[in-house]
Amino acid sequence: MTNKINKIECRKINFLILMFFLALISSPTIVSAQLVDRIVAVVNGGIITLSELKEAEEGVQIEQKLSKEKLRAKALDILIENLLMKQAADKAGIVIGDKELDAAIEDVKKQNNFTDEVFMVALAQNGHDLISYRAQLREEIREAKFINMEFRSKVRLSSSEIREYYEQNIDKYQGAKAYRIRIIFFKASSDEASVKKKVEVVLGELGRGVAFEELARDYSEGPATNNGGDLGFLEVDELDQTVASVAEKLKKGEISGPVTTERGISIIQLVEKKEASPRPLAKVRKSVTEELSKIRLAERFDFWLEETRRTAHIDIRF
Repeated sequence: MTNKINKIECRKINFLILMFFLALISSPTIVSAQLVDRIVAVVNGGIITLSELKEAEEGVQIEQKLSKEKLRAKALDILIENLLMKQAADKAGIVIGDKELDAAIEDVKKQNNFTDEVFMVALAQNGHDLISYRAQLREEIREAKFINMEFRSKVRLSSSEIREYYEQNIDKYQGAKAYRIRIIFFKASSDEASVKKKVEVVLGELGRGVAFEELARDYSEGPATNNGGDLGFLEVDELDQTVASVAEKLKKGEISGPVTTERGISIIQLVEKKEASPRPLAKVRKSVTEELSKIRLAERFDFWLEETRRTAHIDIRF
């Protein structure tokens, strides 16, 4: 049940559409139309057919290797849950109009750079047509809207809950190692000799004891020149990899030799280094809140589904 809510609740409508389509074009061909259909389950008057069950089994088999009995049970559980969701969305009066559906399909095409022709070929190659795809997609969007309306909107988190979750999961919010560096930067140029001459001049001045900050103000073509080239603290992933690698090897106050990157040549000075440590709650509060909201949403959904299933009239016919 939790897996289902994780699939549905945490994706925006566009992402839900994209994921469904990617699953669609990678799935095996649907069950042959020649299959003799029959009813295998009735849920509050709604029916689940053998062909639907076979198709669901194929989908489960792609993700999990199960015995035949467990595979059928898992697939049937999914179909029952989907039907209960559909019935709940019906009761809530949630309707997806054709214009909204058209827009969703156009978004799928846009995100995947599909022309109308490529889109239709992809459907046909997997045994689907536009009518069946639209019907399935309509239900996917209705599920997402039902969950947002019935559960997400009712999740309320206090500051103490957010802080408690942050403290209990502090390892998730570790920051990266950070460096405070000063930089003297020369832009890459077709006149390489001129750039190298500038670098040599600065290195010579540094060798004579001229302050790094002064040379940065006079010669640097990079950022923070008015501040002596001081970039402040930057985490590893915010720095060019080559620069970060050089900074890692420097001692406090030490100055590097020329560091060549695609953008140009840098001379850097390590001012201070910070080891990795947890990011303050203030900086990660949004991600903490989103993660905890997903958990609370899943709990609400699981409880609703368990109660809905417990009180539903379900007749299994095989």
